Amino acid sequence: MKTLIYKYLSIIFIFSLILLLPLKSNDTIIPISKTSDEYLILVNKTNPLDKNYIPTNLIEINNIDYIERKNETMQINLDVYYYLILLFEEAQKHDLCLTVFSAYRSYEKQESIWNKNKDELYVAKPGYSEHQTGLAVDLSRRDIGLTNNFMYTKEYVFLKNNAHKFGFINRYPENKMLVTGYLFEPWHYRFVGISHAKAIYENNLTLEEYLS
Repeated sequence: MKTLIYKYLSIIFIFSLILLLPLKSNDTIIPISKTSDEYLILVNKTNPLDKNYIPTNLIEINNIDYIERKNETMQINLDVYYYLILLFEEAQKHDLCLTVFSAYRSYEKQESIWNKNKDELYVAKPGYSEHQTGLAVDLSRRDIGLTNNFMYTKEYVFLKNNAHKFGFINRYPENKMLVTGYLFEPWHYRFVGISHAKAIYENNLTLEEYLS
C-alpha cells in the first residue's frame, strides 16, 4: 500500500514540475505565470503569521543535499522547491556544494528554537519567522554550517551573484539591520519570484523596502 502511495505522489510531483516548467530565452529562466504577489508575503517583527498557519502545498525535500534530523521531515513550498533544484544544479556546474539546513518550520518548531536561544538579532519569535511560510530556506556548506564564515566561501559568492536569477533574495543582507531587524545572515534566502528578486537585487533593497 505504501509503495502505491509513493508512486502516486511521485507521479503528481513530476506532473506538477512539467506544468511549472519555465520557458527559456538566451539561457535566462522566464518566471512561471504563478509567480506573483503571493510570494511577497511579508513576515517580520511587526507582521506575524497566525499560530495555526500552515502552507497547503508543502513537499518533502529529498533529491538535493539537506541536513537530516531525527523524527523530522524537511519540507518546502512546491514551487520554491522547483527553483531551488535549478539553483542547486547551477551550483553543481561550478563544482560548488550547497546544503539545505532548514526550510519550512511549523509554529511549534520555531517556538522550540526560540526557547533555546532568544537572541532577537538572529532568532525570530514563534509566529514571526518567515520559515513558517514555506518560502524561506537556509543554505550553507556542511563543513561550515549557519555561521558568518559562509560569507567567505565560493558558494556564498555564487548565491550573492546568482540567487536572484532563480527567484531568491538574501533576506537579511549586510548593513540593513535597521530595516529588517536582524543582523546579516549570509545563509538565509527567501523566494519572491524571479521578476521581484531581480528588482530587489539590482536596487540593493530589502523586502521591506521593496514593498514600501
